[in-house]
Amino acid sequence: VYNRTTDEIDIPVVHIEILDKDTVLLQSQNRDIEEETAAPQARIPLNLEIRNPAPTAKYVYLTFINKD
Repeated sequence: VYNRTTDEIDIPVVHIEILDKDTVLLQSQNRDIEEETAAPQARIPLNLEIRNPAPTAKYVYLTFINKD
């Protein structure tokens, strides 16, 4: 996660979708990142491990959603 702004920002939740070869959704989950905020121009590494993915999984699609 890269904060390109000049302001501190809140780190969003990572939404993970596992898709098959036809882009059919097989699994999805949300993951919090350990850091709550990112300083201006900061880079926060993502270290996500998907355990037991569906055997027909082909794609991993990441998006970000706001924390409630």
